[in-house]
Amino acid sequence: MDKLKIIKTVVFILTFCTVFLLCLVLTKLMIKSGQQENFYTIGIETGIPEESYNLLSDGKRLYIAAGRKIHIISLADKAYEGVVVLNSGGREDGKEK
Repeated sequence: MDKLKIIKTVVFILTFCTVFLLCLVLTKLMIKSGQQENFYTIGIETGIPEESYNLLSDGKRLYIAAGRKIHIISLADKAYEGVVVLNSGGREDGKEK
């Protein structure tokens, strides 16, 4: 009878360890795969050394304002769509050049 209790205890402990390790591995895989979907790096040459950007998103696109340029990035494709350059019409600070 004592051998049966020992076998049951060992089986219970091994089952618990197996389930715990399986949950741990699945959690690590879910976190790793989720980061690759949601996070990515964007490299944009802005020419501004202080790197002050204004970011805005409408859910479909990401708008990055840097200096007089607004860079547009598609969030669905994770692709650079283009740039809008703001021009003052030949004026600087409201004065003609």
